[in-house]
Amino acid sequence: MAASNRPLPLPTVPTPRAGAAVYGMAAVDSRGRVADRAVFAALGWVAGTPLTISVTDGTLVIGTDPSGVFGMTSQDIYAFPHMYGTAANWALAIVCCWRPTPIASCFWCTHPWCSACCSPTATQRCWAVVPHDHGTAPGRVGRPGCDLDAARLLLARIGVTAEDLLAEPVTRPLLPTFAEYIPVVSDAVSEGTRRVYASYWNRIYEHWGHRRLDEPTPSQIKQLVEHIKTTVVARRNARGGRSAGEHLVAALRCLYRHAEDDRLITPADNPARKVAKPPRLPSTRRAVAGDRLAEINHTAAATGTDPALDTLILRLHTETACRRSGALALRPQDLDLEQCLVLLRDKGETVRWQPVSPTLMRHLQHHADERGAPRDGQLLRYADGRPITTRRYDHLWTRLGKHLPWVATQQISTHWLRHTTLTWVERNFGYAVARALAALTEEPHPLA
Repeated sequence: MAASNRPLPLPTVPTPRAGAAVYGMAAVDSRGRVADRAVFAALGWVAGTPLTISVTDGTLVIGTDPSGVFGMTSQDIYAFPHMYGTAANWALAIVCCWRPTPIASCFWCTHPWCSACCSPTATQRCWAVVPHDHGTAPGRVGRPGCDLDAARLLLARIGVTAEDLLAEPVTRPLLPTFAEYIPVVSDAVSEGTRRVYASYWNRIYEHWGHRRLDEPTPSQIKQLVEHIKTTVVARRNARGGRSAGEHLVAALRCLYRHAEDDRLITPADNPARKVAKPPRLPSTRRAVAGDRLAEINHTAAATGTDPALDTLILRLHTETACRRSGALALRPQDLDLEQCLVLLRDKGETVRWQPVSPTLMRHLQHHADERGAPRDGQLLRYADGRPITTRRYDHLWTRLGKHLPWVATQQISTHWLRHTTLTWVERNFGYAVARALAALTEEPHPLA
């Protein structure tokens, strides 16, 4: 059976409007020149277009005329002839209109010249310049009276008076409280963002759970930041609560950014935008010296209840410079045995194929087979088959710190291995290769 040659369904394009109105305002400079690209383009005026000028009730009305003695001086610019006075004789704002088809009335034009060019039967294209005595004193820079006339005309059209605007109360729906909105945002963010901000959202819930989003002021946010900084749990690597203050501001910005997206508040009403984050101090992490790294590897292999797992973890991080999240997310199906590649899903939802040595690939495959890791499940596991967590890393470095005092003193962690590898790669192969190995993008994760 022959295939049908039916045409593809296409959308129907709406017919463009037959008429249009273009109006605007522009300034008359000290040399009597006016530049208004939008209006002049709508009028179809270009350099050399012949124009004629007439005066109606003290207002210049300028229109096209094949026999006109005036014309556009250049593209998008018109200069007043000297015979009509200097620029100081005319308002600092001009009123323009375009009427290619008959219309009922002119919205902006409320001066006498409107009766000529904006009548129900007017079809010509024209341009008017309002003199100073319509609302602005000569030589004074200010808003012309035609602005007020246009506002009055608009209010009259919609049946509203100035008294109505002052008397009618503005009723706005009540915004949700922090206790109501935090769960909404928590469900809308990624797991990594939720893990970082959850503790700070809990603190906000404790202090402001009953308050609505539009109640806290920037000063109150700063007060809460200082309170969090002074009450933070002091650890050995504490820096006066600066990180806690930074993360609290970031957590509030996340809440209010979602409130902006949900049109609950406007950017101008966002108090978190007006509070600066505490500046982040330079990291104390650095590359570990080669002999010190050898001590770490030797101690991990000679101590502990599962040296095979510990040394595999250290080698994986040393070769790939991945973070803990990337190692914990590794699955047996992410191993390309033929090309010695591993698929790393790291921070900021980055995904990359990372080359590894045949030795590491062989040990990863053996570890997965020996400990019964399912193909689509976590690869790194305890001897009994349970998947490891970040607690394994904590116990590993605590044990290493007991045998190597300098590890505990400098608070060495897995992330130091990342710095070590990236530093070595940069010095031997250049910055570009090290950046690619670090999986950095043009827009790094805010917490990177």
